[in-house]
Formats: sequence, C-alpha cells, structure tokens
Amino acid sequence: MSATIDSTTRKSMNSPAALGPHDWDAWRQHLSSRQEPRPLGELFTCSTNSPLSWALPTDMDTSSLEKRFFRWNSDLTEAQSTSRKRTTSKGKKRAKSSSRTHHPSWVDELEDWLGSVAKQKSSQQFAYECLAWCQLLPQLVEQLPAAPWMELCETIVEIAGSADQLSVLDHPLQHTLLAGELGLTLGYLFPELESCRKLQKPSRKALSLGTIELLDGEGLPHVSDLPVFRSLLASWARCSRLAEAHGKDCFSPDARQQFEWGVRQAIYLTRNNRSQLFAPSITDGTWHTGCEAILQAGGNDVDWLMASRSLLKTKQKTRHRQRYQHLDRQHLPDPSVHSEWSEITVMRTNWRNSGSQLAVSHDQPTMTTELIRGRQPLWQGDWSTSIAIDGKPLDLGEEWDVVCWFSDEDADYLELEIELHQDWKLQRQILMAREDRFLYQADILLGNKEAQIDYCAQLPLSPDVSFQPADKTH
Repeated sequence: MSATIDSTTRKSMNSPAALGPHDWDAWRQHLSSRQEPRPLGELFTCSTNSPLSWALPTDMDTSSLEKRFFRWNSDLTEAQSTSRKRTTSKGKKRAKSSSRTHHPSWVDELEDWLGSVAKQKSSQQFAYECLAWCQLLPQLVEQLPAAPWMELCETIVEIAGSADQLSVLDHPLQHTLLAGELGLTLGYLFPELESCRKLQKPSRKALSLGTIELLDGEGLPHVSDLPVFRSLLASWARCSRLAEAHGKDCFSPDARQQFEWGVRQAIYLTRNNRSQLFAPSITDGTWHTGCEAILQAGGNDVDWLMASRSLLKTKQKTRHRQRYQHLDRQHLPDPSVHSEWSEITVMRTNWRNSGSQLAVSHDQPTMTTELIRGRQPLWQGDWSTSIAIDGKPLDLGEEWDVVCWFSDEDADYLELEIELHQDWKLQRQILMAREDRFLYQADILLGNKEAQIDYCAQLPLSPDVSFQPADKTH
C-alpha cells in the first residue's frame, strides 16, 4: 500500500511536499489537528455509544469488544477532543505530548492481533475487530510509532480489498462488514490516501449485492439469516451515513429499496417486548439506539408510526413525534407478513402490544414456532411431530411446500404440505382469527391405503403455561 497523500490534498494541508507516514511528525500533526472528517460517533445523533456496538450477534462473545475496543474508542475520542480544544486557531499547533492518554500496552495488543491475522478465520468476531481497529486508527496516531501504525493500516486495507472473495450467502455478516463497511470506513477516515479512496466503489458494490441477495425482494431475510438480521441492518445504516457524508449513496437504486423494505420487516419480526422473533428473548441494550439510527437511514413516516408502537422508547417517541403524529392507525399496514422465499410467516391480530403473535418458520421438516399473547409467550421452539404407519415410524420429508396463504381483516390462513415416505403426505393448516381471537391448528395425513396410524405432535409450552385437553376432541 502506498501511504503517501496525493497532490490534490497538499494545499489543504499547507505543506510544500506530499505528506504521509514517511514524514511521521507531519502526518501525525495533520491527523491530530484536522477538523474533517468528524469522528464516526458524531455522525449519529441518537447515541453516545460506539455505533459499532449496535445489535451485535447474540451468539458471539462480545465481551472483548466491549472491554477493549469500545472503551478504548471512547477514551481516545475524548482525549482527541481535548487535544483539539487546546490547539490555537491561528497556528493549529498540536497539543503537548503530556496531554496524550497512553494505553500502557498499545504496541503489545496490536502485535498480538497482527500476529493472529493470518490464522484468523473469517469469523464474525474477526470482522468486528477489523472494524474496531480501523475506527481507532486516527486516534492511534498519537499512541503508536510509525512502523506499527503503518502495518496496521496496510493490513486493514489488504483485508478490505480481498474480502469480496467471501461468499455473501455463506457468510452474510462477514461479507457485509469486511467487503462493504470496512472499505467505506477507510475511505471516510482517510480521504487523503488513494488506497483508501479506491475501496469506495467495490465497497458500495458489495453492499448492494448483499441487500439484493440476502432479502426476498420485499425486505425479508431468509429464516437462516435471522440471527444476524439486526446486525446487517445496523451495518447498512452505518454505511448509509458514511456514504452520505461524501454526498453519495452506498446502495444501487434496487438495493436502496431493499434496505428500506428491510427496515419495515425488522418491525414485523419484533416481539412486543422489543426482542426479535426466533431469537433468544433477551433485552439488547443497544438495539433501541440502533433501531433509531436504522429508521433515520431507511424508514419512512409509516415505519416510524409502526416503530412507535413496538420498538421506540418514550424519549425516542417524543424526539421523533413530528415524523408520525400526522398519521393514525388507519395508515398502519396489514399486521401479518408471509414470504415463501424466506420461509417465514408472522400472524398478528393487530399492532397493539396487547395483541397476539404467531410466528412460524418452515425451512426445516421440524418447524419452529412461537405464540405470544401480549408479552406472555405461550410456546416457543420446535413443533415436533412423530408418525407411525402400521407400527413402523415414518420420517418427515425434506421440505414444506406452501399450498395456500390467505390474509384479510378477519383472519390469516396458512396451509403447508410435506412429502412423507411410503407415499404419505402431511398437510398442516393454521388459522388465526383476528377479531374472534382464536387459533386453529390441524394436521391431516393423506395416504392411498388403509392403515393403523399412530400420530403425536408436541408444542413447546412455556414453563408457566399448562395444557388442559377438552373432554370431547371431535
């Protein structure tokens, strides 16, 4: 990587010669005293925390990121802000070295990480660490000597430049973070460096590819990508803001539309307690700020109205009330959503927090389902089914086919079918009545011969829910 600053920026830096890390003192002074670009955290008005902390994957160990990178970023940003205040407006002199906040082991930490890069797999953890180091680069100019700073910068540029080799379908989040967001971040932080500017176009291309390939045409992800869906949205929102700072869009027109639809679908996929359907029912302390940024990046007025009923906290509702106060519930879309491509169905009686939700994923022979009344889960988990014909167990087939989906103001109805062995079929009917507030579920076995049928279905009731069968069942 060539780390010299090209001639187009020399005048703005008041230097008679090209500056770069080869002239370390001048380069460090430039990065420490420049007013633009602003620190990444200042691009978002909704949060004082690192935007990188929004909606981290629930199955990832985030403790090292939180204890190290996010804390370091906060400390260094504060020190850099203090340094800027101490510079004189006339001479733009760098603050005295005594004002620097030295971490006692910056070089050791960096050496350990750089030494592990070659061994690192393209994990989610590694992708976030790359972004975290990248965001620290401007502040680390006061903490590191020239050689390790340059090695870190070159390593990150190389990772961003080669990340398009990742499969967007097999590694959706890593592809988005490394092939998309990392390059945009480098281009934003170091517009002086040609190697960083060159990453902008391929990064925007990678981001557009991701939204189109990972969403169903109306913003819904495949059910297998639900564990990282909020993480993807958070990254897309950050990228949208980074590109906007350069007066551009990080998405193609079609990809922009997918992202905006994705913002709405995130609301559909939210439980009444703000957690995501088909995910652990835990409270993500960063999601409420992350979703505000996502709405700002891709939501319209109707999305804000929907979010005010399920996602936003009281202060957020007050802050953005002008976005939706001219609307009423007649502007709300249908409360249910279904996608055969995504293999997800969400039925709702209404948009009120007291309403009922039934969510079904049918990408596997054993469905995953959850039924929630208000904020009370009635069941959550696998809908297990066992069938025996004439005493011989019958395995379920490979996939469910959608036979029928119907939705109107009275009810939602889903009918699915799966092939069994020995020429048998299992049909599953699910109907949720909105006004009458009842749920009907039925399984139908179809075969071409008389047989003794043994059938058992189990729904994963919540610990404080009990089942009481009727005296007469048919």
